[in-house]
Amino acid sequence: MRPYLLKGHDRPLTQVKFNREGDLFVTCAKNNQPCLWWSDDGKRVGTFEGHNGAVWSCDMTWESDRLITASADQTVRIWDMTNGKEQFQFKMGEPCRACNLSLGEQMLAFTTDAFMGSSPMVHLAKLEDDLSHQTAKTVLGIQAPKGRITRVFWSDMNRTLVTSHDGGFVRKWDSEVGPALQPVQLQHLTTHAGRVPSACVVFLLISFLSISSLVRKHGFFCFLTLYPTVKVSTDLLHPHAVLSRCMTM
Repeated sequence: MRPYLLKGHDRPLTQVKFNREGDLFVTCAKNNQPCLWWSDDGKRVGTFEGHNGAVWSCDMTWESDRLITASADQTVRIWDMTNGKEQFQFKMGEPCRACNLSLGEQMLAFTTDAFMGSSPMVHLAKLEDDLSHQTAKTVLGIQAPKGRITRVFWSDMNRTLVTSHDGGFVRKWDSEVGPALQPVQLQHLTTHAGRVPSACVVFLLISFLSISSLVRKHGFFCFLTLYPTVKVSTDLLHPHAVLSRCMTM
């Protein structure tokens, strides 16, 4: 089977995300416009226009009706996936990098980089069903150690958060009060992408050398490592447990 070659970005990819059914996926890149695609034939559905900086990560709702994006333009935005229009944005004072919806989609976790003397942070915000009532107020801010937070995920039925960091560190946090529960250094590399499916017991990490690792959520034990022959920008786990690779040539 020949892979599809999709041309939707003129700069390197930062994340690829499937929806729940696996029939749609979103690509984010260092340009300003995330793209929505059909997975069966690789046709582009459309783009989400509004960001003014690199879009580092995204997440989708269970029903594939809303898209969340985090960008270097210091905003986290909520989009209507049916028409591509922006519905709401969280305006921060630092570049935003990672975002993830909780199980049940009542909460949003997103991260900001260290900037102008501020520390890297994990922010938690409550999401309203009716976005006309949505506010930009966050309910919890967790200060992380020095170094970039590259991804954030909810885990353990929303009781904890998992973050990946520069230097190969992975940390688990209490999502109610914030203290780090389990910092582990998996590899002496910069971990810049990952995925923690809520129903799975493993998650996927990729280093800047394109080395991918499957890691157990409990204990952070690495049980599978993949070494590619070409440069890989990002990896993802398909909802049907197929490992997909997005490559830059």
